[in-house]
Amino acid sequence: MTIAGRLKTNSAIILIVTLWIMAILTLLALGIGRQTRVDLALSKYKIGKMRSRHAAWSAVFYGIRILSEERSSSGQGKPSGKNGGELFKDIRTSYGSFDIRQASTPEQQTVRYGFFDEAGRINLNALTLQNAGILKELILVLGHDEQTAETVSASLIDWKDADDNLSDRSFGGEEDYYQHKKRPYHCKNAPLESLEELLSVRGMNDQLWNDLGPYVTIVPAEGPLKVNFSDASQTVLLALARYFSGARTNTDLSDAQSLVRKVLEYRAGPDGEERTDDDRPVDFKDIVLNAKEKVLASSLLMYEQKRPTFLRMEILAEAEPMRVMTRLNTVIRLSDLSIVSWRRDGE
Repeated sequence: MTIAGRLKTNSAIILIVTLWIMAILTLLALGIGRQTRVDLALSKYKIGKMRSRHAAWSAVFYGIRILSEERSSSGQGKPSGKNGGELFKDIRTSYGSFDIRQASTPEQQTVRYGFFDEAGRINLNALTLQNAGILKELILVLGHDEQTAETVSASLIDWKDADDNLSDRSFGGEEDYYQHKKRPYHCKNAPLESLEELLSVRGMNDQLWNDLGPYVTIVPAEGPLKVNFSDASQTVLLALARYFSGARTNTDLSDAQSLVRKVLEYRAGPDGEERTDDDRPVDFKDIVLNAKEKVLASSLLMYEQKRPTFLRMEILAEAEPMRVMTRLNTVIRLSDLSIVSWRRDGE
């Protein structure tokens, strides 16, 4: 091969190698650029998440301030008005914005703003051996079978009480039951400190735990079980009414259902819509009831609470301009405006 030919061949090889190198460098640059964009996006998200959490906690102390001012001015401790959009919606902070919303349930999905009386839920820490049937009825209303309802309601009492005696020989669960599980653990024998604890109670499963969530609470028991009939959901009211129905009151489930229907119609007010400004506090004396419904209503009065002790704030906070969200559930004790519990979604 001539020198000229060799030069042409070498030049071609050099060109090909150069092109390959350029292609590889381009791919590397693209890869590095993509990773950089991912890292930048993650950094922005983390910053946004931090800012939204700060906004959520700003909402907590904003709510406490409103409660303090309301208590000072009116002595009631719970702002008037059922749908306080001006006070609780799209409040701006240096970290972003937040809403304070009332607790929702599957049957009440309309977004409402403000505080929610925690006595609208069944306080599991206030249940005793004598009234554990209320939890049983709640589980049945939610569509679960009777054996599950019996087991969970009896075993919850055993989980909380200080002794090792079964509340029910067939359905209860004390230390011996938990020690014979594949992965043994102790029966707590103390009040619940988190809803997640319920998953350790005999008979509980993920589906039931999720179903119970909107209707139960675990605030400290400050006396016997009390329920605010004006804030309680249809499901909670029906569980209570069903608990009293039967031979002891000479009533049946249809009487419980009709009583709850009339309560809901009454408290919704003239517009027929719950949680609006014309809602009425429940007063059985003003509701037209038949004889059997009156018997049930009279029985329910032993659990009635009219004034709140604990209030819930369901907070939705958003960081700007990242639009990263944080949801925070907080329960406040009204007597001293202390934070009893808090939980961010996913934690």
